[in-house]
Amino acid sequence: MLLIDPNDKFFLEISDKTTQVTPPSPDWEDGDDVNRYFNQPLKEVYSPLVRLIDVSRHQRGKGLQKLVPEQLIDIANQVGESFAIVADPFVLKGHAPEIGAKAAVRKLLNHGYEPTQHWLQDCEKQRRRFASLGGVNTRFANATVSQPFQQFVDPSDNED
Repeated sequence: MLLIDPNDKFFLEISDKTTQVTPPSPDWEDGDDVNRYFNQPLKEVYSPLVRLIDVSRHQRGKGLQKLVPEQLIDIANQVGESFAIVADPFVLKGHAPEIGAKAAVRKLLNHGYEPTQHWLQDCEKQRRRFASLGGVNTRFANATVSQPFQQFVDPSDNED
């Protein structure tokens, strides 16, 4: 499901199917955070998955790339639902100009996307952003494209 900001500043794609989130192995880098979230070693959680977030080029540098996940976290806390998110920086393919989020969605649908030129550095920046917002690095049980170091869950403060 593609959601476009009514002010045409960004869009995001959220999977309407849930993703099975499982605790990583005990030697995982963020193991303590994960164990605090899962509260038991074998708990599995099913969460909606945020697959893409794209802030329009002319809106970048204004804090929206941090604000969008913060707003998702606020909504998740209000409804008591965790969500999963992937650190996977990308650029839209094609030569069409991206005047706003609607134009960016057209470009995405017509041409797709590809990894950024400096993918590893950009991925680490996204990982740090997600972790600073309370995201827990975890593992998606049925992931076929992303790797565990890219996979995060944002535990809702009000989840049952």
